[in-house]
Amino acid sequence: ADAVPWFDAAVRVAPHAPATWFDLGVAHVRLAHLASRAAASDDAPRQEDDDPAGAGDAGHLRRAARAFSRAVAQEPGDADSWTNLAAVRIELRELRSAAAALDEAL
Repeated sequence: ADAVPWFDAAVRVAPHAPATWFDLGVAHVRLAHLASRAAASDDAPRQEDDDPAGAGDAGHLRRAARAFSRAVAQEPGDADSWTNLAAVRIELRELRSAAAALDEAL
């Protein structure tokens, strides 16, 4: 959770660094999964600091998709970014977009 503000600042300073966009996407995916687990768990009540932006799991997934999209726009041959973009789009139930991203990864 602490990494997202730092990556947000990094992409503002260096918006043409695809690796930083990739890392921002990964951080949002992790926050989405944490939010999802916290919401599903009866034993672990949700803490406010689990999701400091208040985005919830879908909000973080949409932010991850935007970050991975920026990464592949800058580095179209990066199969890892395309694959992560596809995975996020699958979680968002955007299956056609996910299939298109997987095609690009190949």
